[in-house]
Amino acid sequence: VLGPTTMDTGLSFLMANAIQVKAGDVVLDPFAGTGGVMIAASHFGALAVGGEIDPRVVSGVACVYSKNQTAEEERQRGRGVRVNFSHYGLARPEYVVCDNASSPWRR
Repeated sequence: VLGPTTMDTGLSFLMANAIQVKAGDVVLDPFAGTGGVMIAASHFGALAVGGEIDPRVVSGVACVYSKNQTAEEERQRGRGVRVNFSHYGLARPEYVVCDNASSPWRR
């Protein structure tokens, strides 16, 4: 598990495989959370773009990933969503902090 709001890692990879994500594709996850689907897409070489309503999830400010750590201790250690990507050696994703009720994805 990559964070408090991530999709199951195995399911994320199954989804990316089912839609045949390949290098050069652009994958949009409008409810990205901590990026489970985006990590799977990046693994296959796609550019990952995600939207998340809560900026605290993206920055890691209010998320505690490690047992017995406070949110402030985690923030100081650099625990944001992008850390997951660098940990796996993947390209950094593009994140948009947005509310999909007023979707930024529409023209």
